[in-house]
Amino acid sequence: MNRVCVVKVVSMSRYTRPARRSGWGRLTTRAVALVVAAVLAGATGVVGTSAAVAATPAAASPGTFTVVGTVQAEARTGVTVTPAVWDPDSEEWTAAATSVAVNATTGAFALKLPAGSSRYTILFETKRIPFLNTYLGGGTSAPEDDTLGKSVFSGAKGTTKTIAEVKLVPAGVIEGVITDVAGAPIVGGIVSGTPVDDDLDYPATTTTAANGSYYLPVKRNVPMYVSLSAEKYEDTYYPGTEDGNAATTLSTTSANSFHLTGVDLTVKGSRPSVVGAFGDLSDESLTQEQYDALPTAHVYIYPVVNGTVSSIPAQTSGDDVEFEFDGLNDGDYMMAFRDTTTNAWIPATSNTGAPKIGSAVSGNGCLVPLTLVRGHDVDLGVISLGATATTPCTAPWGTGAVFSGKVTNMTKGAATTAELFYATSVNDIVDVDIATVSATGTYSFSAITTAGRYFVLVTAGRDAPYFDTLQGGYSTSNDVAAQVVSHAPKVAANTASSGNDVTLIPAAIVTGKITGGGKPLEGAYALISQIDSADDGDSLTYDSTATDAAGRYLLKVRTGSNYAIAAEADDYSTQYFDGKATLDDATLVSFAKPGKDPRSFNFAMKPLSPTVSGIVVTFPLTANELPDSVAPVKNLSATLYRKIGGYYKKVATELAPAIEELGNSIQFPVAGAPALVAGDYHVRFSVGTRWIPMSQYATPATIDEPTNGPACFIPVKLGAATQELVYASLDLKDTKTKCADEPVKKPIVSTGSSASNPAVISWPADPAVIMAPSVTSTPTPTATPTPSVTPTVTAEPTDTAEPSETASEAPVASPQNTSVSGNLAWIYVVGGLILAAIIAALIIMVARRQAAAGK
Repeated sequence: MNRVCVVKVVSMSRYTRPARRSGWGRLTTRAVALVVAAVLAGATGVVGTSAAVAATPAAASPGTFTVVGTVQAEARTGVTVTPAVWDPDSEEWTAAATSVAVNATTGAFALKLPAGSSRYTILFETKRIPFLNTYLGGGTSAPEDDTLGKSVFSGAKGTTKTIAEVKLVPAGVIEGVITDVAGAPIVGGIVSGTPVDDDLDYPATTTTAANGSYYLPVKRNVPMYVSLSAEKYEDTYYPGTEDGNAATTLSTTSANSFHLTGVDLTVKGSRPSVVGAFGDLSDESLTQEQYDALPTAHVYIYPVVNGTVSSIPAQTSGDDVEFEFDGLNDGDYMMAFRDTTTNAWIPATSNTGAPKIGSAVSGNGCLVPLTLVRGHDVDLGVISLGATATTPCTAPWGTGAVFSGKVTNMTKGAATTAELFYATSVNDIVDVDIATVSATGTYSFSAITTAGRYFVLVTAGRDAPYFDTLQGGYSTSNDVAAQVVSHAPKVAANTASSGNDVTLIPAAIVTGKITGGGKPLEGAYALISQIDSADDGDSLTYDSTATDAAGRYLLKVRTGSNYAIAAEADDYSTQYFDGKATLDDATLVSFAKPGKDPRSFNFAMKPLSPTVSGIVVTFPLTANELPDSVAPVKNLSATLYRKIGGYYKKVATELAPAIEELGNSIQFPVAGAPALVAGDYHVRFSVGTRWIPMSQYATPATIDEPTNGPACFIPVKLGAATQELVYASLDLKDTKTKCADEPVKKPIVSTGSSASNPAVISWPADPAVIMAPSVTSTPTPTATPTPSVTPTVTAEPTDTAEPSETASEAPVASPQNTSVSGNLAWIYVVGGLILAAIIAALIIMVARRQAAAGK
């Protein structure tokens, strides 16, 4: 197909002397200009454009349409009509225009709104009358934006939409006064009426006035709980409980009793919290490594009862840079800090918050006194800790009875620490203390001042052939809290408890090394699962550990069972022993006796191949979780393209299978196709012969802020080991956005003369020619034949049938496939014609001037 070039030549008369020229002169000049412009356009592929670009006319106003209607007779006084428009970007309803009042006599209202495809709804707001604020359609909460009907509408220019008489939702009213324990009013608190039925579109809310009173319109005949939420106060349910399960149910039952009064609440201040940190956290630019290098400590907070520090901490925190205790009762407490490595008690020397702690505190900061009051939180700021060697501290609770025992069935040094726990119930276990196990296996805890059940957890050494074992012979790998607590000895206050012996559980030790590319992988994970051979090979137990700098790992397992061992690492494919890719194909191993197994279970990891997978749904992505039920898209296909030069070439198309409660699934590479490589890709979707636009798309990293459409493709960038997951939300109702297949780039086909010199297909680099948007076809490349030899052309593999292109996405044309010598010869011929035309024009011009001079 011949290329069509549109060239506009600007008149050159203003650049010559203003003498009038004959028709021949003007024609010759224009002919030369046209030929030059045409040759330049043909040789370079550049489409000519006008030198002067006309200004784009201002967009015409979309105009307006009118919405009219009436409100029921009983609800006409004091009702305002507020229109709202749906914003697809923010996914919220926003005010569309100024509110108008309903005619108190006729109930009529009229609105003028911008015409077009925007979606509108209306809120009818009441003024302390027995009706709730009601949205168009009868709901008390904003409607969804995905339907046009009772509650959501659009309007064309100049049209009038008449709404049937609006029925507002009848309201009951609950009234009362809310005060604190001292009788002071709670101002600005949020009062909620929450239905017992969670499926209702509630709660209804209001705020308390300056005198603590509230007026809460609610639905009639709906059982609900009334509660208060206010800053510095505990959430409280009527008639005064902090436990929602103990709340009293209220209901406005009929037209004659829809008004409930005297629903009063007395609320307490919120339970206090205590927070703090170690090291300087003021620098927000800290890297993860710098943050990890900050000091840490175990923190304990103990209640003080009748002047005595309890041996049972109210709460404890782990070994972290920051700590936080929440929901404490008001009263006196003592805080203590413990070294995470040696378990020694550490003094606090200073802090930046309030109250101030440090050397002024009795015991040089070993015990930090705190008095907590409801409604008042404590921020200790950044805490500095002293050196345990220079200022040693003792246990916070002083001297008392001893809880002691011995670790048996162990080799020397097999046990490292014993940790003491206090159990108030099977679900309430508190960490009390940590002690070192001696070389002979003994341990002891002093100062047991509180009666109750106690038990210990003994930690075995890393290389010792034993599991960490709970008192009573239970392994920590199973959930045995109930058994442990039921067997834990009861200890009376200030009464010694000895003979709390623990027998370590023997273990087989599994070792190996994980490498990648011939180098050790630090931080890779070795995983082991016990397999139940009698029950379809299901995994029963699971354990894992990370490798060290040399890529080595160590796992402990029970003897006499079959196990599957696997290795995982970032940017590498999961591998099962020995060299298998799946659990079903893994070689199972067993261990006959405790101790270190002589075998080494090593893994040489292979880098991940790039993949693109995802879930496709038909609603906007607005949260990290998909809904419980998603309607799959029938006959949905996904097509993947890879960028080659300036074009995207199709890699594969697959039918996206429906997955129950998820949507449709896509996965590339498809079965039987070559592996993907690093590069830029596009993913497009089609149903039958129609390409479908997306309302949104996202990756796990952007799921909170997805890219809004309409969009015709998802751009994907793959690295050498990228496993990209995408979420796409198709808009099947969008018929205005015209999506198409990727513009087609045909390959360059070289000639071949024999079996030893076959034709070669190659893909060209970035194109220099872009066709006008109105052109929808691509020239077929042709090979330049060699004299006396018939060219052999290798056909490109035939793609499966794809939806046809539309003009909305202009295809990119390929230049004609001609030889270099052919191009040069063509240029020589046209150049000669240009030169001849110029000479002819000069001869005519000279002849005319001579003729004029002869006159």
